[in-house]
Amino acid sequence: MTQPSPASCRLWLTISFCVLGFAQQASANFVNTFSPTNPDRVISDINPTGGDSQRVADNFTLSQTYNNNANVLVLTWYGFTQPMQSQDVTLPFEIQFFYGSGSSPQTLPVSNMQYFRSVTGDYRFHAGSGTEYYEYTTVLDGGINLIAGSQYWISIAERRSLSGNGSRWQWAASNNSTGYAFRTNDGSAWTSINSYGGGGIAWSRAFSLRVANIPEPGSLCLTGMLSVLFLWRSNKKTVSQNKCCNQSKESCLESCCFH
Repeated sequence: MTQPSPASCRLWLTISFCVLGFAQQASANFVNTFSPTNPDRVISDINPTGGDSQRVADNFTLSQTYNNNANVLVLTWYGFTQPMQSQDVTLPFEIQFFYGSGSSPQTLPVSNMQYFRSVTGDYRFHAGSGTEYYEYTTVLDGGINLIAGSQYWISIAERRSLSGNGSRWQWAASNNSTGYAFRTNDGSAWTSINSYGGGGIAWSRAFSLRVANIPEPGSLCLTGMLSVLFLWRSNKKTVSQNKCCNQSKESCLESCCFH
């Protein structure tokens, strides 16, 4: 088997450290873990042209402040369509953020934290329960600063009039039993759901938010230049040694072969 050169090893090591650095920047700040065995699916969609609508919202509290000049928000959520398709499906979503320190959001969303995203759901299959579902991820920027320790609300709803598939998207349940809120018309008051009739548990919705740093271009450039210089010097030294060691052993044994 061919052994990798020292230069190749150093290159992959450098790449690994870079990837690790970005992964640390995107560490989890809020997670309502998706529970594939939980059947509590809630319709969350809007139909601007009229007809049935139900917008769902859930609260969250970040452990790290989101600075809209230095960070982006990485949003991941889970859901279902009817009928399910065993392939990736793209749907239009409307994502809104709300203030709200109580059991429901304020009536109006934060004006500059409303996003329209056409997102492709990655098809997933949970073999243990036989559950089919979709995982969605998008990046959000701008808006307001979100302060660590303060409660906010997020609403994720399919824009059904634009999807054209005739189905109603359902937001998956998490393993957190703190409930959610919904309303059937924008501008109306929210209804908090903390439990169902007969003692049933109202589960929170499945989503996560991560605060990821925006690397400064100058820092990225400097890091890249230093890495290239390091690899070039290392490779040059290796080539020089190989060339020397191809000469007679007497002339180079002490000078380079074992240095």
